Amino acid sequence: MARQGLTHSDIIQAAIEMIESDGLHSFSLRELANRLHIKAASLYNHIKSSDELHTEIGYFAISELKKTQLAAIAGKERSEAIESLADAYYRFGKERPEIYKVILSLPMVKNDAIHSAGFDIVFL
Repeated sequence: MARQGLTHSDIIQAAIEMIESDGLHSFSLRELANRLHIKAASLYNHIKSSDELHTEIGYFAISELKKTQLAAIAGKERSEAIESLADAYYRFGKERPEIYKVILSLPMVKNDAIHSAGFDIVFL
């Protein structure tokens, strides 16, 4: 039975917070369940699979980088836009290293939709 009041979004948000605070290498479904005060098996009442969870975290990471990139190039053209884009990409990696690692891990995810979404941060 799903914990009353716990939503799919709550799980995604908790996973993202856990990754950002403890690192991608420390992330596990068991620890996520502990933080949510549920049993690990109960996570599957809210998510279809660990792959789905990783994919949604990937979408979040791509979205965050894309927002950063678009803000950096707003109103700029040519070389100024390219320099701002490069700087934004660098800053994103420095300021949010664990979310950046999620992006770097996405090629290993076997999901065409997430790969297509990744093109958004490459081909603005």
